[in-house]
Amino acid sequence: MELAALAEAGTDLTASLWAPVRQRWLMVVLGPLVAIVAVLVWQAAQTPEYTARAVLAPTDQEGGDLKSQLSSLSSLASIAGVKLGDKGTVSEFEKFQYLLFSDRLGLFQARTPRFLQLVFAKQWDSARRRWRKPDGLGQSIKDSLFPVFGIPPWLPPDGRNLAMLYDRKLSVRKLGDTQLLQLSYVDPDPVRAGYILRSVIHDANELLRRDAQRRSQMQATYLRHQLAISQVQEYRDNFVALLARQEQTLMLTNADLPYAAETLQAETAAREPTSQRPFLYAAIAGAIGLCVTVFAAIVLGVPTWRRAAIAADLEA
Repeated sequence: MELAALAEAGTDLTASLWAPVRQRWLMVVLGPLVAIVAVLVWQAAQTPEYTARAVLAPTDQEGGDLKSQLSSLSSLASIAGVKLGDKGTVSEFEKFQYLLFSDRLGLFQARTPRFLQLVFAKQWDSARRRWRKPDGLGQSIKDSLFPVFGIPPWLPPDGRNLAMLYDRKLSVRKLGDTQLLQLSYVDPDPVRAGYILRSVIHDANELLRRDAQRRSQMQATYLRHQLAISQVQEYRDNFVALLARQEQTLMLTNADLPYAAETLQAETAAREPTSQRPFLYAAIAGAIGLCVTVFAAIVLGVPTWRRAAIAADLEA
């Protein structure tokens, strides 16, 4: 008997909750429709964007560093005044990943005016050969408020703007448990997306290549000096071996090959926009709109349900 009473009470509660939904059926129907229409309008107003992708792998450059060579020559390392490498040493591939979103890469690329003009094409006036300030409500607000706080309302794009742009449009994803990385860049122009992604990979490699060249040249100069003044044959033999390794590193860095990261899969841009998914987003918006309106109908019907329950108790 108790189970039957509980089942009957549960049925009455369910019916009481769904009664407001049936009474407000028009709101429940219109809610998802409004959400779907809003999403479709938003998608239609958006500028389509295409994603260019490339898969990268680390190159084997670690053996060319003087620190790794000195790891098996501790006595010579103490004489040379060079700290030995340890497990915390940052690899060239890790440096490459850091550079992708750094101001240093943006400032390096900004040295090429044509690259800036390509990336920020909307702000470049090709006819007058100069940068133009963006129009719109947002810029008008900046023009009014920023000077009050001593902030320039607008400046021509530079390397820091490139770095901020990469923070938004450039993404890195590790593939499984491997060291492989998938690098993606999003842009309204699929050809430009591939070109910018290719430039980012090349320029980050170039920065690390120049760092390695400069480091190896300094180390080679130091080793030549030590070789000239050293009188101990054992030390001279070790200096010769280390100098030969630095010369090899210099030859490798002078070669026209990727230094820290090589491309396993070339830059490919999607033929269809990756930002435009109207049917998927409309379905999600419709489901959310339905849940919200059903919940709202139940909440709005609670006072009526409570009054009916109190009236039933009084009659009983």
